[in-house]
Amino acid sequence: MISRYFNRFQLSVWDILFSLFLAFMFTVSPQYIATGSAILAVGTILHFILYFLAFLAATAIIRYVLKNLNFNIAFFQRLLNHKHALFILAGIMFLLWLPVMIILYPGTVINDTWGQLSQFVYTFYSDSKIHFEYLGDHHPVLTTFIMGWLIIPLANLIGNLQVAMFVYVIIQAILTCLAFSYSLLYAHRKLKIGSGLAFIFLLIYAIHPILPGSVQTISKDSLNAWIFVFFTVSFLEVIRTKGESLDSAYRFDLLILLSWACCVTKKVSFYVVILSLLLALLVIRRNRKKIIVMLVVGVALMQFIWPAVMNMTGITSGGKTEMLSLPYQMTARYVKEHPDDVSPEEYAVLDKMLSMGSLADRYDPVSADPVKGFAFYERFEGSDYTDYIKVWVSQGLRHQGSYINALLAMESGWFSWTKYYPVIDMNWHSQLNTNFFSEASTIRPEPIKTWASVYQRLLDKLYEIPVVGLLFTYGLYAVLIPAFVIATLLRSRKKGMWVGALPMFFSLALGCWLAPVSIHFEGRRYLYPITYSALLLIAWCRYAMKEEESGQKAAVYISATEENISVAEVAKDGDVKDGQNSSTDPVL
Repeated sequence: MISRYFNRFQLSVWDILFSLFLAFMFTVSPQYIATGSAILAVGTILHFILYFLAFLAATAIIRYVLKNLNFNIAFFQRLLNHKHALFILAGIMFLLWLPVMIILYPGTVINDTWGQLSQFVYTFYSDSKIHFEYLGDHHPVLTTFIMGWLIIPLANLIGNLQVAMFVYVIIQAILTCLAFSYSLLYAHRKLKIGSGLAFIFLLIYAIHPILPGSVQTISKDSLNAWIFVFFTVSFLEVIRTKGESLDSAYRFDLLILLSWACCVTKKVSFYVVILSLLLALLVIRRNRKKIIVMLVVGVALMQFIWPAVMNMTGITSGGKTEMLSLPYQMTARYVKEHPDDVSPEEYAVLDKMLSMGSLADRYDPVSADPVKGFAFYERFEGSDYTDYIKVWVSQGLRHQGSYINALLAMESGWFSWTKYYPVIDMNWHSQLNTNFFSEASTIRPEPIKTWASVYQRLLDKLYEIPVVGLLFTYGLYAVLIPAFVIATLLRSRKKGMWVGALPMFFSLALGCWLAPVSIHFEGRRYLYPITYSALLLIAWCRYAMKEEESGQKAAVYISATEENISVAEVAKDGDVKDGQNSSTDPVL
C-alpha cells in the first residue's frame, strides 16, 4: 500500500534517503556556521522532522508539475523554429542583461584574477624577453593568457583599464548568452520540452539577477562556466542517443574540443570530464572506442604533455594544497581539540606541512584558507604528502568525532539558507599589484558606484521576500536542485539516464564540497557550473520521466495487441493513440 502511494506521488526510496540527509544537514548547518559545532535538542529534532516532510512534499509537487506541465505558446514556437533562433534568443538575453552590466561597470575582478593579471604583466611586459618563469599553474595558465591578452593590451592602447575590463565582460556575456540559447534549443528540440516551458526557461535566463551578476565576474570560474554548459549539452546528447551521436565526425570533434576547453580553463574540470566520460562507458555500447580514445588523449594531455611543457618553460606547478583543504581542516580541528594526543613523529610531519605553532589558532570551521595558506607547496616533496596522509589516517582513527565535525562545519555553508548572489564588488583585492594597477581601478566611477549600491540593496530586498528569497540562497543551488535531479534520475527505469547528471554531480562534489571555502569571501563562484546548467538538467529530468511514461504505454499497447484487445480500448485505458507523438515540437 505504501509503495502504491509513493508511485502515485512520483516518490521513491531515493527521495526518502535524500530528504533525510538534507533535513539533517539543513537542521545542524546554522549551528556549525555560527559556532563550529552542533548540539541536538528537542527543537533540533522538530526542525529535522519539518524539513524532512517539506523536502519530500516539495519533491513530489515539483516532479508532478514538471511532468505534466505541457503547453505551447504559438509565437514562441515560431521563434524556436526560426533558422536564426540561436542568435535571436541569445540577443534577447543579452539586451536584458545589458543594464546589469552597465550598473556593475566595469565588472568585478576577483582577488585571484588580480594575481593572474600581475603574472601576465610580469611575463610579457617586464622587458623584451618573455619570462615564463613568472607564471604559476595554481590557476590554469590558459585562463591567465585569455584574460591577460584581452584586457592588458587593450588597456595600454586606450589608456583605461576599466574600459578594457568592461569589454572583456561584454564578450563573456555574449558567449554565455549563446551557451544558454544553445542549451535552451537543445532542451526544446531534443529533450522535447514544449514551447511554454521553454519560454519559462528563457525568462529565468534573462531576468534572474544571479546569472548576469555571475557573468560580470572576471574569473576563471565565469570563463569556464559557459564552456561547461556547451560540454554538458554534448555529453547529454551522447547519453540520450547511447553513443549514436558520435557517428557524426562533427559531434565527436566538438565533444573533444569542449572536453579539452573545460579541462584547460579550470583544474577540477579535468576530473569532472574524465570521470563523467569514464562512467558513461557503463551505459554506452556504440562508439565506446571513441570515448576511450578521448579519455586516453585527455589524460595524456593533462597529466604528461602539459607537465612536460611546464618543466621546459619553467612554469611553476600549482602543488596539491587545494586538493587537501578538507584533510587540512580535519587535522587543524584535531590539533585544536586533542593537542596532547600528537606524537613527536606526527608533530614533525604536521609542523613541516602546516606550521604547528599557530595551527590551532588559525583554525576557522568554515574556511580552510587560514590553514592551507601556511602549506607552501614549493618546499614539499612527494614523500611529505605521503607522510601527511599516513598521519591524517592514523589520527582520524583515534578521534573520529573531530574529523566528522570538521567535515560538517566545512560543508555547512552549502547546506544553508545563507544569502547567495555573485561577487559584485572588488573590496577584497589583496593580490592587486600596485606597481601595475592602481587602487582606483578597483573602485567604480561615482555615478556607477551609486547604481551598484542600489542593485546590491535590491538583491538584499529580494532575499528577504518569502519564497522569492529561496532563489537567492546557497542551499537551493548547492544541494536542493542537484539532489532533486539526481534522485529523479536514479528512480527512472529508463536505463542510464542518471549518467547525464554526472557532470553536475562531480562539479558539485569536487568543485564545491572539496573547496577551501563556501560562504566566505568568493566561495559562491564555485557554484557557477551548477547555476549555469541547472535548467538544462531539470529539462533532462523531465525527458527521463516522459520517456519512462512512453515506454510504459508502449508496453501496455504491445501487451494489449498480443491479447487481441482493440486499439480503441488501449487508447481509452492506456492513453496511447495510434500515430500520436508525445510532442509536436520539431526535433533536429
